[in-house]
Amino acid sequence: MRPEQVILIGARDIDRPEQELLRQAGVRVIPPAEATAETVLREIGSAPVWIHIDWDVLEPDFVPAAYKVPDGLLPTQSKAILDALPPQQIAGVELAEFEASQTTTENREALTIILDTISPLFATR
Repeated sequence: MRPEQVILIGARDIDRPEQELLRQAGVRVIPPAEATAETVLREIGSAPVWIHIDWDVLEPDFVPAAYKVPDGLLPTQSKAILDALPPQQIAGVELAEFEASQTTTENREALTIILDTISPLFATR
């Protein structure tokens, strides 16, 4: 995969040197406030899509993660983006950055959020 094929959706807390490297490489960044299904569809066009979700992309406290930065995506926002992706363009899915909590209740709640968020990927459309 070439850098210009990469789209970071929901990235935040990117410092200036990182921003410059991403810009020079041609990596596109869609900040959380601009992350809508329409924006993502416009950016991907008809290209195949590999989905990689680090759960710390969400607003903190929805899913346990080591890297907690405010102003992340909401689960409903992420779900709407996944729901809009044409199934024939999805080449693969990878889920990462879930840090299990010390309580079963918290883990169960987080897994419920994760499963609901990714449910469009498994729906018959």
